[in-house]
Order: sequence, then C-alpha cells, then structure tokens
Amino acid sequence: MTMYKLKYKVLDILLVAIILISLSGIASAIDVTECGTLNTTDGIYNLIQNVSSLGTCFVIEAHNITIDGHGYTINYSQTVDIYGFGINNQGYDNITIINLSIEPYGESNTDGGIELYNSNDCIIQNVHVLMIEGIGIYLETTTNTSILNSTVYSKNSWGVGLYLSNDNIIENTTMQSDSDCGIGIYASNNNKILNSVGISDIGCGVDFAYSPVNNTFIGGSYSSSGYDYFLVTAGDTNYFRNTNFTAQRKIHFYDTTSWFNYNDEPNGNIWLKNNVSSAATINRTLLNWSQLKMKWIDSGVAVTSYYILTGIYPNTVYNVYINSIDSYELTTDNDGELPMFSVEFNSDMEIEVFTSSPPTPTVTASTVGSIAQQNIAYKTYQGLSIASILGFILIAMMIVSILIGAMSGVINGKVAIFSIITVVVFGILIVIFIIINDAIVNI
Repeated sequence: MTMYKLKYKVLDILLVAIILISLSGIASAIDVTECGTLNTTDGIYNLIQNVSSLGTCFVIEAHNITIDGHGYTINYSQTVDIYGFGINNQGYDNITIINLSIEPYGESNTDGGIELYNSNDCIIQNVHVLMIEGIGIYLETTTNTSILNSTVYSKNSWGVGLYLSNDNIIENTTMQSDSDCGIGIYASNNNKILNSVGISDIGCGVDFAYSPVNNTFIGGSYSSSGYDYFLVTAGDTNYFRNTNFTAQRKIHFYDTTSWFNYNDEPNGNIWLKNNVSSAATINRTLLNWSQLKMKWIDSGVAVTSYYILTGIYPNTVYNVYINSIDSYELTTDNDGELPMFSVEFNSDMEIEVFTSSPPTPTVTASTVGSIAQQNIAYKTYQGLSIASILGFILIAMMIVSILIGAMSGVINGKVAIFSIITVVVFGILIVIFIIINDAIVNI
C-alpha cells in the first residue's frame, strides 16, 4: 500500500512539472498604461489607453515581444530638447508591433517613429505613423521583416527607410514625405515592395542609393513633383513592375552606373532597361507595350540614353524609329533580347521598336490534330448538306415521274421508262457525290 501511494505521488509531481513547463511557454499578457521598457520575453503588451513620454516611449529589451496598440496612440518627445523614438528596438528578434498610431508632440525634434536596429523576423502591421522630423519607420541591418497595411508620413525625412537591410517585405503601405522621399533604400538587397505607394511633394517617390541589389517593386505607384524615381549608384539589378506609368514619370539618373529597369505588365516578360551617359532626368511617357511594338516618349537635357529590350520575340528583326526616322535594324537573340541601342537627346524623342515579320507560331502535333478535327467537322457538315439536297431532289423527281405516269395512263410506256431512267441517273449522281465527299474528308 505504501508503494502504491508513493507511486501516485511521483505521478502527481510529474504531472505538476509538466503543467508548469507547459505554462512557462505561454506568452504573458500585460496591460500597458504608460511608456517604459519592455523586457518580458514572449510578453504580449496590450495598450489600454493612449500613452506619452518626454523622450522615447517604448524601449524593447527582450526577444519575442508583441505590442498590440488596440487603436491607441503613442505620443512622445514632448520636450523639445529631448530626442526620441516612438518605439526603439536595438538588436532583439521576433518583435511584432500592431494596431497603433505614433506621433510626436507638436513640432518637436525626434529621431523617428519606429526604429529596428540589427533585428530579424519582425512584423509591423496596421500602424499609422505621423512625423515632423525623423524617419517614420527605419530598418537598419534588419532582415526578414514585414511592414504591412500601414500609413507612414514624415514631413522632412523619408516615410520608410532601409539601410543595410535585406530580405524584407513592404506591402499595402503608403509612404509619404513633404520634402524628402516616400521610401529610401540604401545599400539594401533582395527586398520586395508590393502594392505600395511612395509620395513626396518636392522630393522623390523612391530613392535608390549605394549599390542596392535585386530589389523588386511590384504594383503600387511612386510619384512626386520633384522626381518619381531617384537613382544614385543604383546598379542594374533593381526592378519596377507595373508601378502605374499612366502619366509622364520623371526618372533621375545621378550617375552613369544606374539603370532603370521597368515592366509595364503585371505578369509579362518585356523589360525596358536604360541608363545615360551623364547625370540627367528623363521624362517618360509610355504609348505602346507589346512584343510586336514598343513605343514611348523620352525627353530631357542633351544626353545620350542607352536602351536594352528583353522579352520580345526571339530571333526576330526589329526596326527602331526615332522621331519617325528609321534609325536601327536589330535582331533579337534566342532569348528575345535586343542589342543595346542609343538615342541622342535634343528634344522630345519618340522611340518606336517594332517588327513587321513576327515569327510564325510553332505548329505542334496537338495543334495539327485540332485543326484537322475542325476541317473534318466542317467538311462532313458540307458533305451531309450536299447528300441531303440530292436526296430531296431524287424524291421530288420520283414523285413527279409517278404523277406524270399516272396522268398519262401509261404505266409501262415511254413515260415510265423516263421515270425509271431519271431515278437511276440521280441515284448514280448521289453515290458519286458521296464518294467524292468522303475522299475530301479523309485528306
């Protein structure tokens, strides 16, 4: 009996230990009523009211933290002489910031709205940031982080900035600045900006600088009364796809190493790539976008602009017309890439690249079979029509012959013979037409 009780006490202790271990993995929910340091690993910090601070509001000092604003506002830097952030994260991973607004107090100087430094695998979602000074959301040496469904505004700096930050995603987010650029990407690689908007009054929509590599913009729009696209040593491997070239767009090349690579289709493979011989701004209007004909108008200062087209018909001769003058005849390679050609700017340059001899579509066995089936169906239909017509004629002639014989009263005389001959002749004709039609169908 003693051993029996001891056995169950051991089981009870094990059960309690298992429960405690399980509970230790459950995130702690913490209600927040004031700014401060967030240092509980796996903590879920829930704002239950608006919060404010003289300088920085929240400093993150633990991994795996969630800040859920529940629609409340962080108001920080309420003292003009004290700089700060709304939320500052220095080196902690798996941070989630959702459902809140961030704004500084009045016209005070600030460092930024949200800063993630040397952080990985973070999420910023459904956040509204309003700034006077400083960057709205700033990522530095940060990777695998997402900014989603947010609105970010800074009066005098970038809306969103990436520096030395790779493999991040910005999606469905509006990034706006009055005097700077909507978004700035400096020395950052493999980032994707999807269905987002970059706006500036006098700055630029998007600012690329210091050799960023393989950044892709898909959908959305980037516009400014200054420059829509601003390229500084931007390299040749950054891509813009379907970013709303519905009106004239301004592309500024700060140097000769920057390329602007654009595709005007959501899913197409045609890319128009160009750079320039010296620093210049090109104003571009797209007029036609297809493998058969590409047409656009570029204008700017006296500069030589270089163009490469890819994704058009392979092994095909194209003519390049510049202001309606036949200027080049070029042939694409096996991949549909046209050799680079240049245009000397002196006014609005209308550039048209087209082919008058597109390649014949490749005929496959399945295509031939489909065409043959269509032809057979058509010819069979035609054959049945001919046979039906001749059949009706034969029946009509038989009836006429019998009536004539009956009216004349001569059944075994000349009229009967005429009737029989008529029927036989038309019967032979029908057989001949059916044989000919069958022969045509089987070709």
